[in-house]
Amino acid sequence: MGRFPTDRGAVYYVGEAIRSIIGSMQAVDELTEHGFECPHCGEPITMLVDLSVPDQEYVEDCEVCCNPIGVRVRVRGGAVVSFDAALG
Repeated sequence: MGRFPTDRGAVYYVGEAIRSIIGSMQAVDELTEHGFECPHCGEPITMLVDLSVPDQEYVEDCEVCCNPIGVRVRVRGGAVVSFDAALG
């Protein structure tokens, strides 16, 4: 008792858990925070941008005034090259 299990199932499970954690850490590396002013209230806010997607278009609510913001992002070479936030 008190020893680690020695069957292959337990070893496989631990290996999969470690791979999952590493994969999650790599996914976080593909996110960057982009700051701008809300087109509704003018307050400075930030949004996370996924650097693994080249062309993005979506609507996200302002964290200050809760109004919808239409976001268009272009990513090239792992960097934001164009960011547009308009009334959503």
